Formats: sequence, structure tokens, C-alpha cells
Amino acid sequence: MITWHYIVIGLSLVLLIFLVGKELARVNRARLLLRIAAVVLTVAALACLALPLYYNRKPAVPPAAGEGVLLTEGADPDSVRQFLQTAPAGTGTWSRGGVGAVAQFSKLHVFGYGLKREEWKNMQGLPLLVFHPPLVKTGLLAVGWNGQMRPGNKLRIQGQIVHDGDNTVMLQLVGVGSLLDSMVIKQGGANFELHVVPPQSGRAVYHLLILSGSDTLEKESLPVEVLPAQNLKILFLAASPDFENRFLESFLASKGHGLAVRTAISKGRSDEAWLNMPRTSLDHLSAALLDKFDVVIADAAELQAIGPGETYILRRQVAEKGLGLIIKADSSGAAAFYKDLFPMAGAKDSAGHPYIKDRSGTQPLLRDSLSRTLVSKGLYGSGKLVFTTLTSTYSRMLAGDQKEYAAFWSSVLGTVSRDETAMSSWRFFPDRPGVDDPVRVLLQANEPGLSQGQMDESILYFNQHPILPFYREGRYWPERAGWQLARGPQGDSTWWYAWGAGDWKNLRREERRRETLQFIREQGTRRKMGTAGGKGEAAEGKTGAGGGKVEGVGRTGEMTMKESRGGGAERALIAKGWFYIIFLICWVFLWVERKI
Repeated sequence: MITWHYIVIGLSLVLLIFLVGKELARVNRARLLLRIAAVVLTVAALACLALPLYYNRKPAVPPAAGEGVLLTEGADPDSVRQFLQTAPAGTGTWSRGGVGAVAQFSKLHVFGYGLKREEWKNMQGLPLLVFHPPLVKTGLLAVGWNGQMRPGNKLRIQGQIVHDGDNTVMLQLVGVGSLLDSMVIKQGGANFELHVVPPQSGRAVYHLLILSGSDTLEKESLPVEVLPAQNLKILFLAASPDFENRFLESFLASKGHGLAVRTAISKGRSDEAWLNMPRTSLDHLSAALLDKFDVVIADAAELQAIGPGETYILRRQVAEKGLGLIIKADSSGAAAFYKDLFPMAGAKDSAGHPYIKDRSGTQPLLRDSLSRTLVSKGLYGSGKLVFTTLTSTYSRMLAGDQKEYAAFWSSVLGTVSRDETAMSSWRFFPDRPGVDDPVRVLLQANEPGLSQGQMDESILYFNQHPILPFYREGRYWPERAGWQLARGPQGDSTWWYAWGAGDWKNLRREERRRETLQFIREQGTRRKMGTAGGKGEAAEGKTGAGGGKVEGVGRTGEMTMKESRGGGAERALIAKGWFYIIFLICWVFLWVERKI
């Protein structure tokens, strides 16, 4: 913009010098001063037409108007009635459907949970806002969970619940016809976490319940999808034959995993076996051999017995290629290999049982009743390591607890295996889309370009992202609640869930309340930045707004946006029509004068 100003001014000066020179060179000297003045005004008018010119004016003071009341969902009739009894005369009441008329008020009182952010942004000429949110007695304020997982991994539900009653309430996780987890919520509410290993495969809908005695205060749906198990290629390096490895090999082979087993028999001799995969030589560990596997399960003693060359190759494959490594402790207590590779040290308690000392950079996966770590995970370059002190997990199989055994090893293998390279990545916004709500679909695909997909029986058209060529974006309005199938242009698909109109009612209200409060704060900040001459003040709970302030009073209090109506000036654009008139008058004068 500054460069354009310089260009226009420079060209105008050149034109002015040229035209004034032409006038001075004329033989007829009559009306010379008038001709020069007309030339100057003509060039000045042309420059003003090419440049945006502003002037400062005193902001218009809107005419005094009455106060209004905007009723949104959750507005308490008694609170509104009490407010109207003390409100100024002429205070009008408007429902959510009549929000277009709120600009006539000088102050607007909002009762209920407020509006969505987009609804506030679409309203023009908003007056001063005073927010009166209702008190949330008992309900969910925030909930999140991992909706997709592999077999054996835990479903974790975390969130926040508020409870304003005197008695306690019960929070329960129910699914597949049984109670999976529960938690007692005392007065005031709490942050919570429920977890369970899903027993089913495929898709299911769990339920999160808030119970007060025999009354159900809230019941929400939690869609969960257990993805198909990964078929891994696993290499066993055993120091000697034992029951632990034999049971684990049989279990993994029955699940379809490919296994290659090298078991040391004596010094320099080993036994080799292959299950669900072709035979290959296991005499020496090489980069080409380890590239064929996703996970290595090795005894600590065997890792110490292999040569330094194989040790270096194994470490490099873990660090650079993302190979997963599970190290099993043994009675020898040999820790030379993993002491520097894995930032942990083996130790024993008073009873002689080994446990793991927690170190920075590691994550405990399993603890005993005394909170001692038995299984821990760490990162090594791009790969993952798991160290376990459990050497007799097969006892669970012998005791008939096959589900616990399967859950443990499925979780460990899912934790340590190589990360998948997904064909595409789907994301849906908002997090809890509802029926008839606009759902923003974002697809990350391997090939750029415009294309289309399919959402259930409807065609979904994608637009390519203007900056990121591998992202495509579309809009969809689900017509029914439940699981929805999305298919991409490359044949890939994913399942997602749409909720009914009555689902997550308390959570949706809380989101609207927060968005309303956030909008009021942002409005105060914009007014502060856009009003000249005002002085703002920022403190905890207060934000200056051009001589005014924004105040908030707790979760159940009121938020007010106040703005000083006087003082300061605003910039206004000078109308171009005046310069057209000046240009035409001067040009006509010069033309007529030359004719005379």
C-alpha cells in the first residue's frame, strides 16, 4: 500500500510539471493563474481518485434505546420474571427465533445457556451483552474417549462431572449386557476416568449412566470400534526352551501371527521353528532378516549372548526402522544389554521378586498391588521397547483365564509394534455430530485432486484444500442416528457415529455456555483494539474494552460486556464523488478557455 502511494504521487508530480510547463509556454498569457490553478486541481483530483483518503470523525452516538431480554434454551422462567419486575420500563422479551431484532436495544440480557459461536457471529449490530447462565445441578461437563482401538487395548473414558446435590451419585459404564466399570461421585463433582478392555470385536455402543438411587439422571451413548487384529511377523530369541515361550508361541500362532523361533540348545547350537510364515535362516541377525519382522521377543540372557555385531544391527533396526523389541527378564538378572539401551534398571524386592525402577522417559504398563512396576515401555529412536519381569504368564492359561492372558499380550504387542502407514485418515467435526447438523469431513489421502466419496447412500463431494494438496474437505448432513459408513475415492472406508437430537444434552448446553462467554470476551478485546483514545485494563477476570471492561463471575454467575459510548474518534473514507466533480469542472474550464 505504501509503494502504491509513492507511485501515484510520483506520477502525479511528473504530470503536474509537464502540464504547468505547457501552460507557461503558451503565447497567450491571459488567465494564466486561473489555468495553472485548474491544472493543479485536475492533477490533484486524479491522484485522490487513485488513493484511498480518510478523515477522522466523531463516532455517532446511537439513540437511547431500552433494554431487551433474549431467551435461549434453559432459561429459568422464575429468574426471568424476577428480573422483569425490576427492569426499566419498556424492556422487551425475545425468543431465540427473533434474534434479528436485538440491534434496537442498548443492552441485551441473555438468559439460558446462550447460543453457538457461529450464531453469535452471524448476528449484526449486537448491543451490550449481559449473560445470565443457569446453575447446572448434576451432569457431564466434559467427556472424551478413544473410540477406536486394537484388540486387547483399553477403552478409557475421561471427563468432568458436576453434582450439586447432598447425596452421592453413581457413574457407571455399561456395555455388552453387563456393568464394566463404575465410580461414586460426591457432592461438588469430580474429574473421572473409567476403563475396560472391550470384550467384543467390531462395533458396539456402550452407555455412560449417572444414577441417583434407582433414578437415571443421564444416559449417554459411547460408540466403540475394535479394529481387526494386526497380523504381525514376530521373531523369538530364546536362551533356552521354557513353558513361557511355548505357550506364547501357540497363542500367537492361533491368532494368525507369523512366528520364527530361534532357541539356544547349547553353545553354538540352536533350534529353529517357523509358524505361519516361510522358512528362512536364523543363524545370524542381519538387517535384511530383521526387515521381515515387526517385533522381536528376546530373553535378556540371549541378548547378552549374541555378538557385538548382531547387537549393533538390532539396535539400529529398532532406532531407525521402528522395529519393536520386547525384553524378558530371567533368573540370571543379566542387564548389560538393556541397561544403556533401555533407561531402566532391574532390582528385587525383599521377597526376591524382580521389579523395575521407574525412570524418566519410560511409561509403566503394569504394576503390582504395591504399585511396583512389572512391565514398562520406553522409546528408542523411532522404535519402541518393552521390558517385562513376568516370566510365567502361562499360569493364567493353565488357570483357565484365557481372556486375561490374551488381553495382556495383545496390549503389549499393540504397544510395541511398528506404527501403521494408513491409506488415508478421516476426521469429522464437530466431535459429537448430531442428526441434521452440518458435519465437516476432512480426508487426508495419498493423491491430490478433486474427487467424491460416498456417505451411506449419498454422494459426498470433496474440495481440495487450497494450501495442502493431500487434504480434501466436504460437508454432510446425517439423516439418521447411529453408525455411518464413509467411503473414500480410493476405496478406503471408515465408520463414524451420529447422535440423536436428545443425546449429550447437558454437554451441548455447557458448550454453548462456554462459547457465549468466550464470544463476550473476544468482543471486549476487539472493541478495545478498535476504539481510539480509550485505555484498557487487563487483570484476572477483567479485560479492558476501550474504556470499559469485561467481567466474569464463576461458572454460574453472570458475564457482562460493557463499553464506553463516548470519547475517541473513528476513521471514515472520503467519498470519491467529490473528486470526480472537481476533475470535471477543471477540465471543462481548461477546454472552454482554450476555445475562447
